[in-house]
Amino acid sequence: MPLSRRPVALSVVALIASALVPVARAAPSKTACVEAHGDGQAQRKAGKLRAARERFLSCSDEACPAVVRRECVTWAQEVDAETSTFVVAASIDGAGDTDDVAVSVDGQLVAKRLDGRALPVDPGSHELRFETRGAPAVDERVTFRTGEKNRKLAIVFRPTPAPAASSAPPPATSEAPAVASAEAPKVSRSTLPYVLGGVGAVGLVGFAYFGLDASKKKTSLDDRGCKPACPRDDVDAVRRGYLFANVSLGVGVVGLGVATYLLLTRPKSDRTAVIIAPTRDGAVAGVVGAF
Repeated sequence: MPLSRRPVALSVVALIASALVPVARAAPSKTACVEAHGDGQAQRKAGKLRAARERFLSCSDEACPAVVRRECVTWAQEVDAETSTFVVAASIDGAGDTDDVAVSVDGQLVAKRLDGRALPVDPGSHELRFETRGAPAVDERVTFRTGEKNRKLAIVFRPTPAPAASSAPPPATSEAPAVASAEAPKVSRSTLPYVLGGVGAVGLVGFAYFGLDASKKKTSLDDRGCKPACPRDDVDAVRRGYLFANVSLGVGVVGLGVATYLLLTRPKSDRTAVIIAPTRDGAVAGVVGAF
């Protein structure tokens, strides 16, 4: 039994050992070295020192041509010296220091948590954003000088206070809020006869006006002796005058008739009456009715 287990044990050990050995990085080709050599210079001229450093490190590999490798190593060191760095010291107001802070530069996350090490940044002006749980984010615009190292940025987070709970709810009211409303004026039964009487009177006045006006126009046409070839517009004017006079007469007659009927048929309580009543000291008189 022991002999049969030994090969299995050796196989397991070999498998674990192979898993622990790091995979060798493939060496860059000469073409890749030359491309990194040129890209790094272009990034450096554009002020993107962090990107330039990555390209110079790529062409510093031993597999690259000697001339290219020497220049890339030198340039990587120069870029390191020109790159700015900053260190963040964060605290929460009333709670002390914290390292649970995410840092972004120009919208790009550069650190998920603070570890005390300096963070690289290209020289120039940048928008920095600091975020932590339980407090609003802090935004700052900072300008870094070329080669500025370990610039300390003190960030203070101020938690948003929780809204104070109301000690007592506002008293509930069962009454609905008053709503202003405008109603059209109503004509009561006691005033309706007078309204209709006024309409009837206006109708009679209209009848007199339009009738007289039409009669004058007709007389004018007769005096001109133009019949039966009088101007069409003049004839139509006479006809309209008589038509308006007839309509006005109808309105006047109906209005006055209905008003008279309502006055004669309305309840006694709506009428005015004189009351005389005897008393122990003599008599008392009064007028009652709707006015």
